Amino acid sequence: MQIVNPKIIVPVMTQKMMKDHDKIIEWIGNGARIAYQSFEKANGVETEERLITSCIKLGHTSVLEHFNLTFDFICDRGMSHELVRHRIASYTQESTRYCKYDDENMEFIRMIEYNKLTDPVIDSAMNHREQIWLKACSTSETDYTNMRKFGASPQEARSVLNNSLKTHIRITRNFRNMREFLTLRCAKGAHPHAKELAIPLLLLMKQEFPCIFNDITYDEVFYENYIGDWTAYIEYEKENTNEQ
Repeated sequence: MQIVNPKIIVPVMTQKMMKDHDKIIEWIGNGARIAYQSFEKANGVETEERLITSCIKLGHTSVLEHFNLTFDFICDRGMSHELVRHRIASYTQESTRYCKYDDENMEFIRMIEYNKLTDPVIDSAMNHREQIWLKACSTSETDYTNMRKFGASPQEARSVLNNSLKTHIRITRNFRNMREFLTLRCAKGAHPHAKELAIPLLLLMKQEFPCIFNDITYDEVFYENYIGDWTAYIEYEKENTNEQ
């Protein structure tokens, strides 16, 4: 059994798209100008950024639907159920029905609640809960392995796996739906496991496309207490340069 950290993987294709920041902004701005028939006012990226910001303030966010970005989430199965509640988006997820975990150590996602414990009284109870959780993950792995040994198929054996099992899910969203997702999942009342990934993604989007995402707020107290360095949650996929 391995306890691993959640993260967001930026696929190579998405990295290439983000490098074309100016082209993306001009494309979205051009779409907005269709509504106003104001093509003659286009005057470079800064002008289009101001136009896009204005559209967002006015609620004309349909112009953001003309471009998509894809990210891979490494999270637990429970968290993945929250991710797929958001529409419109495209999802492809690791399938416990077909994947076989027999020949490798099963991976479970570390719970952020046990990430930083500072209060001696609370820590004692939290440590007990963490040990119970670790035991549950270990039991889940053992039960799955035993069911497989007695001939159960992966889709049958998966019924004993708990919600902390690691999953890999690829999500493609347009900018408008990305804003909706980040607004909801970075808020104070969002689930801690959602905020743990949504806040780093928001800060990445603020860095890459400030005119589209700078107005979205996030739970700063949670960030300071549990995350600290959002870049630690972002992993950039390496391009496959192997010759065929």
